[in-house]
Amino acid sequence: MPTLALHGARVQAERRAIEAGLGAGKSITHVARELGVSRMTVYRLMAKHSINPRARKRDS
Repeated sequence: MPTLALHGARVQAERRAIEAGLGAGKSITHVARELGVSRMTVYRLMAKHSINPRARKRDS
């Protein structure tokens, strides 16, 4: 089913893009600008993917 494969690819891409930005120490505002979305969208995606920005910074 191509639809499921496309959905999975999108979910992985969203997560990787956000984690890459936060992992590089960038602010949520900066990540949002780079992705061309609002800060609120980044926060929603972080909630969707269970990404905690504070935990990411401490791991570095």
